[in-house]
Amino acid sequence: MLATTSTKGTVIRVFDTPEGNLLYSFRRGSYPASIYSLCFNKDSTLVAASSSSGTVHAFKMDEASKRGSEEHIGSLTGLVSGYMPGMVTDMMDPRSFAQVKLKSAGPIATLCAINGESNQIHVVTSDGFFYTYELPREGGECRLLKEASLK
Repeated sequence: MLATTSTKGTVIRVFDTPEGNLLYSFRRGSYPASIYSLCFNKDSTLVAASSSSGTVHAFKMDEASKRGSEEHIGSLTGLVSGYMPGMVTDMMDPRSFAQVKLKSAGPIATLCAINGESNQIHVVTSDGFFYTYELPREGGECRLLKEASLK
C-alpha cells in the first residue's frame, strides 16, 4: 500500500500498489497543515500521520472504512458521493480513531511510528524529544507513557 496526503494536509489516502486503486480516504482535520510523516503499523491495519498542527492522528484501515465496502456504501458518504464533487465527499471521510496532542507549542517537525504490537505510537520531534504514547484499543486521546530528551 501507498499512503499520500492532499496538498492542504487535510485528507490522507491509501492506495493499493499493484493497481493504484483508492482503498481508503480519511479526514485528518479541517484546517490546513503540513504533514511531516506517514507510517503504517506492521500488519497494515493502521496508518498514522504527524503534522504541523502538533498532532498525530491514527486511522483504522478496516472493512467499515474501505472504499466500496457495504458499510461505506451504506453511509451518507456512499449515498451522495455520486452526486457531489470529490472535495465535498472528502469532507465526509472517516476521522481518526486515535489522536496525540503534542506538548510542544508551535509547528515543530515530527516523525511518527507505530510499534510492532500496535499499542504504542512513538514520536520524535525536531527540537530533540522522543515520546511514547499508549494507543487505546477503543480509540480516543492517546496517553503519554514516556518522554526523553535527545539533546
